[in-house]
Amino acid sequence: MLEKYRSDIYACHRCGLCRAKYSDEVRYVCPIREHTGGFEYSFARGRIQIAKGILENRLPYSGSLVDVIYKCLLCGNCRELCGKKDPVTGTWIIDHTAIFKAIREDIVSLGLMPHVHKKIDSSIKKHYELYKEPHVN
Repeated sequence: MLEKYRSDIYACHRCGLCRAKYSDEVRYVCPIREHTGGFEYSFARGRIQIAKGILENRLPYSGSLVDVIYKCLLCGNCRELCGKKDPVTGTWIIDHTAIFKAIREDIVSLGLMPHVHKKIDSSIKKHYELYKEPHVN
């Protein structure tokens, strides 16, 4: 699924607008960045580099990579402030949330989703709902 977004991934020039923090306006871009150590993988620019590593077969899917990808809230704020827009149409060139959703789809297809998601998935398959209660018709 990630392959579909190859051009979006390579369009990122790592400008940093997706990680900007404006102290004069108290405007934050990524809520995850604000509540983590601010490491590169904590915001869109770093996760896009992860996607590039996956596409180039330099970075395998692993438990720690899955944790990083699932920390993203998919709020889309990074896309809203991204400077990569088509100058004619004004539309975004990089669809960050679509990229991160595609990585998650690949993770699920490989059976590597986080443990809590596996529990929810099995509960839904068995009981048709989240709370492990029998399905009532």
